[in-house]
Amino acid sequence: MLECSIAQTLVGLFLVMALGACRTTKPVEQDRLRVELERAVLADQEEIGEDRPVDEHFQAFLKKYGEDAVPFFERLVVEAADSGWRDDAHQVNAAVRGLVALQGKRAQGVLKKLASSKTADLLFSQIALNALVGLAPESEKVGLLIARLREGRHPEDQQWAVGTLITLGRTEAVPCLKELRAGISDARTLININSAVVMLGDPGVCNLYSESQGGPSRLWSCRYQCAGAVRGRERVMEAACPRTLPNKDE
Repeated sequence: MLECSIAQTLVGLFLVMALGACRTTKPVEQDRLRVELERAVLADQEEIGEDRPVDEHFQAFLKKYGEDAVPFFERLVVEAADSGWRDDAHQVNAAVRGLVALQGKRAQGVLKKLASSKTADLLFSQIALNALVGLAPESEKVGLLIARLREGRHPEDQQWAVGTLITLGRTEAVPCLKELRAGISDARTLININSAVVMLGDPGVCNLYSESQGGPSRLWSCRYQCAGAVRGRERVMEAACPRTLPNKDE
């Protein structure tokens, strides 16, 4: 009996120690990942402009941990959604990028939580929504941004949504933008919407928005607004600036 009791006691102590180790391993792992991610992101920021990939250290972090980093990334995103602004904003941004890279569409659930959060800082929800737009099918991208614009959270957020629509360069956004104009009270947002309607009406051309003539050569300096990834183009002309030019690289 005594031997049995001793054995049971030893087993019990072993289980307590094992469970205690399990409970402490997770926080330690999270802290280690946080420190390594911080180092990777800061190293990338310090080396901007050098002849190397802009996110070399972050990509090395993803390669090292792979799917094992997903719970850590999810925790950062959920914390940002629940608590608002965080001092380690660059880590939240990296977590969103990491979830997109490692999980793709499987990350949509946690990203939607951050994008729709009323507590999170506006920058965070925009980062998350931008990621969702990137993951969405082509037929749904415009709808996500129009829904955000319709929410009318804040003028700065509305202007961001319009700017992102212009970058998408999709003509199907035009009817939606025209419909929403009547309900927009912010003057700057209205200006942006009107510009978007013009640019997205024909994404294949850029529209002149400023011109000047000067210097000994009396050449014209022409600046254009464009839809798509390249939002502006400049040209030097011998004659007056044409009102439009093709939206393509020379």
